Amino acid sequence: MLDTQNDDLGVSESDCDQGLTGPSLPLSNAERIDRSASICIPRLMLFLRANGVEVEFDDPTFKYFDEVCEYNPSIFCAVNKVAKSSDDVSEKIILWSVYKKLFDLDLSDEIIGELHQVGGDKFDDEYSNGYLDMDEDIAIFKPMTQYIDRIASVLLHEIWHLLEFRMGLFDGANFLHEVTATYVQFRSCGVKMDFDVNSDCSAVDVPYRMGPVIVDEVIGGSETWLQDLLDPKIRAKIKERLEQEMIPVYLDKFGHTIDIDIFMRQSAYIFERNLDSFGEFVEDPTPENLIVCYEKYGCEKFAKHLRSLPDIDQIFNYFRSVVSSYMN
Repeated sequence: MLDTQNDDLGVSESDCDQGLTGPSLPLSNAERIDRSASICIPRLMLFLRANGVEVEFDDPTFKYFDEVCEYNPSIFCAVNKVAKSSDDVSEKIILWSVYKKLFDLDLSDEIIGELHQVGGDKFDDEYSNGYLDMDEDIAIFKPMTQYIDRIASVLLHEIWHLLEFRMGLFDGANFLHEVTATYVQFRSCGVKMDFDVNSDCSAVDVPYRMGPVIVDEVIGGSETWLQDLLDPKIRAKIKERLEQEMIPVYLDKFGHTIDIDIFMRQSAYIFERNLDSFGEFVEDPTPENLIVCYEKYGCEKFAKHLRSLPDIDQIFNYFRSVVSSYMN
């Protein structure tokens, strides 16, 4: 959870709650979010422009959902844009680690390449105009209502994603877009950035805790740090440091800690979005149907590998649990 406050951004809690209390009936969650976000977003855009960032688009629009995000119930907000899949080696290493940790499958580079390519192509095609069923730029979910005093910093994080997307920098490589947005969020609010490699944290925490430290070491002393974050040469330096230093820590933590609930929710999300391929398994979860569905999905090499194994109990039981626990 991102522990940042609004005050350093020129948006106080009293601003966000202006008109939210009084003798009238309490406002609904949607009304509170609408009031707070409507105050924050124009001020955040002014903050960026006042610090030398050329923001060449109108104030972002938003939509509140009085529910949790279906593929990650802990998140506060999400930008309705996606990072194009890349041919990044680190992405494939992480994918290999996922299959090894969850299913005890030691997959070849060729099969990992197929899984990465097929999944990336489908993701790019389906979500070319955004992955949320809405026209607005930013989705705000119910957990944000419990941390309304932090909404400005969280929205700044999402606006930075939009800025990178509009500038053609939102490429998804090595967590770079998440790390830079978190750095903007933390530094703008005066959050101390430090990270102990030996700390007891999950792999998911590493980009949000170690990543900003690396960015700060690259550009921390610069007075034009916001502009620097958009400089391709400086981004390349940050990306190289992330590859060399953060990714190994992420993979090490991943090997010891994993939030199975998040992975299962994301698997259910993929199934639901690709029922033309996985519908048969959803209706009748058997090992054979799982293999057939992967063939339909376009992963013939992976399906062939599954057929060659003595049993596929571990991966089958995982996806059967996805169907029974998250789709019915």
